[in-house]
Amino acid sequence: MATVILHKKNKSDKDGILQISFYNGEGKKKQKSLGIKISEKHFKLYYNKDFKAFRKNTEIDYNKINITISENLGDDPFGKIQTDDLIAYIKKRREIVANMNSKQNITSLLFNLEKYMGQQKISVLTFDMADMDFLVGFKNYFVARGVQGNSIKMYFVVLKSILENAKESNLYHHNLRSLNKKVKVETEKKVKELLSIADIRKLMEADDNYLYIQPIKIGLFQLFTNGSRISDALLMRFENFDEYGITYVTKKNTKTLDVPWSPDLVNTLLWIWNLPRYEMPKVIEFNPHRPTPFPKSVVLSQEERNQMSYENNLAAVRKHIKSRKKKDFVMPWLESREILADYDKKMEFTAEQHKKFAVASNKLRRQFAHVRKDFNLDCKRLSTHTFRHTYASLLIKADLSIYDISKSLGHSSVKITEGYLSKNFDMDKKIDIANKLRKLIQ
Repeated sequence: MATVILHKKNKSDKDGILQISFYNGEGKKKQKSLGIKISEKHFKLYYNKDFKAFRKNTEIDYNKINITISENLGDDPFGKIQTDDLIAYIKKRREIVANMNSKQNITSLLFNLEKYMGQQKISVLTFDMADMDFLVGFKNYFVARGVQGNSIKMYFVVLKSILENAKESNLYHHNLRSLNKKVKVETEKKVKELLSIADIRKLMEADDNYLYIQPIKIGLFQLFTNGSRISDALLMRFENFDEYGITYVTKKNTKTLDVPWSPDLVNTLLWIWNLPRYEMPKVIEFNPHRPTPFPKSVVLSQEERNQMSYENNLAAVRKHIKSRKKKDFVMPWLESREILADYDKKMEFTAEQHKKFAVASNKLRRQFAHVRKDFNLDCKRLSTHTFRHTYASLLIKADLSIYDISKSLGHSSVKITEGYLSKNFDMDKKIDIANKLRKLIQ
């Protein structure tokens, strides 16, 4: 058992050094310094003893500290994990990993390992049995099930890391040098993951009775909230609304982002909440008994109609927001997911919350595949990330700078934005560049 403590030389000191206290269950205790200085105030405010990690915040480098804690929690000053059972060893490693994503990856690996063992009629998997032939067979098990190459690669990255740890403890003796070559899999080629303007219009005009209407509404919400990530879109609450639009902190990197009101965002919200959308008529008829100097009717321009419709719809959205509790989810389908009801973005997911959220995200991915096929969309793949990529692509076509696009998306680096744009650098853009070059030469 291990826990993180703040060690201070004197009780009156405001700062201390983070340490890990190890207990062997027999009354013995050993401590290991992490060499990280932190104030008592920040320790009490942000450290969560249940997760053995610091909450997300903007005052300390919580991510770097959590990585250091996670790397050292696995140490055992009373002796390494001693077992010849690979499955038992992996379960023990999972217990001492702090990061929930890593825990989930190990859990998925265990599930598939045990399923493969069942196929092979293996009751106990020892380290000696996990040789190269076994690992190749495990890879073929994934291939036969139609698991994508990128997912297989992830499983073996996790498994290799665990086996290398076991090797350091002198538990695993097989050579891992040829592992990458032996279990090499074909990863998916990058495909166009952008919606055309025609695609977007098709989705905006989808029938409310369509079987997979929910993912369409969520995707358009992502698009019109400046390409928000699916994790932020699904976890958006009514407390994120304000007078000017939406303000929220991203789950991934704790960036604060503002999304102003817009006609498309307002219309999408009304659609999500099944509220009627108001459309201003072309002609406004007045009381026929008005005095003669006043006109009996007024013909509105399209611009006037659009503006008046937007103002009426925005008023309807604001009225609905006031009628809801601040902690309610914007997406009504999440209200029944009680496991997420008390989730705070400053915290990491619990194992159960992570599992529930992953189930919801995976369900959306499967539904998007049906949407792409049913609407005959131009994009080669429709996923929970497509709307974010599309938003970035539309901004570059509108001649916005890559710096502005990066800030709008909440990226921690412009390089990430460059990756977005290079992945979907389509033929139309290449033709446009060629035409501009030709004009310069002529």
